[in-house]
Amino acid sequence: MCVARVIRLLFVRAVVWLPVGLVICFTTHAHAVTCSFKPGNSGKTMQFTIPYNLTVPRDAPVGTVVWESAPMNVPTGHSWKCSTSFKAGTINWVGGAASADQKTDEPIGTTGLAWSELAPAKRIPC
Repeated sequence: MCVARVIRLLFVRAVVWLPVGLVICFTTHAHAVTCSFKPGNSGKTMQFTIPYNLTVPRDAPVGTVVWESAPMNVPTGHSWKCSTSFKAGTINWVGGAASADQKTDEPIGTTGLAWSELAPAKRIPC
């Protein structure tokens, strides 16, 4: 086998396999966060009793507070640990996604109403 043919064969194989090797080397792997409750802890539920009838003026400006619960303490015993850092928030099960300009308000369907959580003097991001 002549040297030129060997070089050409190696070059062709390099052209074919080099991109494949680079793709394999530089592929990012998806990482999932694994979280679990600390020993003796579990999920907790908070319940809010909303008045059966709410009166809202027809011309109420956007941002009007229609109802606000009394302050509640978060139940204890819900500590957890995770394998890596993560973001926490809430999931809105009664309406659509939060609006782009106010990420702390969770709409209630198409009613024009929304709900949000408050921590001491600040809104909790969704």
